[in-house]
Amino acid sequence: NLSLGSASSGGTKDASMPGEFGQVCSYATVLKMVTPQGKCIEINESEPELLRIARSSYGLFGIIYEVTFKVRPAQSLALRHKTYTLGEFIQTLPALTNRPDTEQESMMFYLFPFLNEIAVEFRKYIDNTPTKPTGTWQWKLRNWTWKNLAPGVGYILTRFIPFKTIRYKLVDFFNQKVQLVLERILKSPSGTSATDQIIRYPHQSTWTKYTFSIWAFPEEKYSEILPAYFQFCRNYYQQHGYRCNMLNVAYRILKDDNSLFSYSSAGNVMTLDPVSTGDPGWEDFITAYNEFCSNLGGVPLFNQTRGITPSQARAAFGSRLDKFETYRQQYDPDNRLLNQYFRERLSPSAPHQVD
Repeated sequence: NLSLGSASSGGTKDASMPGEFGQVCSYATVLKMVTPQGKCIEINESEPELLRIARSSYGLFGIIYEVTFKVRPAQSLALRHKTYTLGEFIQTLPALTNRPDTEQESMMFYLFPFLNEIAVEFRKYIDNTPTKPTGTWQWKLRNWTWKNLAPGVGYILTRFIPFKTIRYKLVDFFNQKVQLVLERILKSPSGTSATDQIIRYPHQSTWTKYTFSIWAFPEEKYSEILPAYFQFCRNYYQQHGYRCNMLNVAYRILKDDNSLFSYSSAGNVMTLDPVSTGDPGWEDFITAYNEFCSNLGGVPLFNQTRGITPSQARAAFGSRLDKFETYRQQYDPDNRLLNQYFRERLSPSAPHQVD
């Protein structure tokens, strides 16, 4: 559930299709907004650097009321899944990322730290012309699982089974069945509708709600990052008795410097994205997870990475924060739109580590 104003001025996450960006704001070409002084302005491609910064403005420049995006006719997507052990995935990863352009596929990952396995969702365009898709029911099943079944199972097991050993054995059992369905059932080589993968969540959350937090890492370091993260999850559970009651996911996002706070501005990245129903212990886990990711040089999304500290934001974005603040003050000198969250993270006094 995403407004066009938010899509054009903030961070989004999805695995990049071959040759494309994984962030919606990169395709915004015109932003029309009302400044805090009540002036209507337009930012467009005639000012590329200003547009680049406005794509990461998070509503701090003004209220966006009209957006123009680059679009094209939807194409049919081929869909498949494959499950790897952690060792198999690390060995296979270079071959997956270094394939010729004509063989590249979008990759989303389902991570299972306590099963030591990864399931990969591969997507690619079938051809360059729109086709009539045939795989609608596969996306419906996948989306129903994400929207209702997976968070519902996590919520029920957490609430009604106090014994953690039994609870998490059942979580692992459920995750194993998810892997089986992904690989054997959720596939459509003949084509699916690109828009059928969109999940429409309710505006008012229910007991099947869930939450997440995302960090991105350089693709070339991911073979080291991923095993370290699996070990981090296991160590945290041993020490604190908490682990996510849902699976983890991750994405491959191609290099994209079209917005100032892009998490793939320096090159291709892959992410970590733990998912939970927000059960007791989640907040403390996220605090430790953020520290783990920041120490390994990760880059967060301001609107989809929960609990990042000013120092972690400074370590990830450095002088980009100062550049943004210079522009922001031009549009909002009286700080009418500046909230406490960004006030703390845009402060030049926030300490940061230098590698």
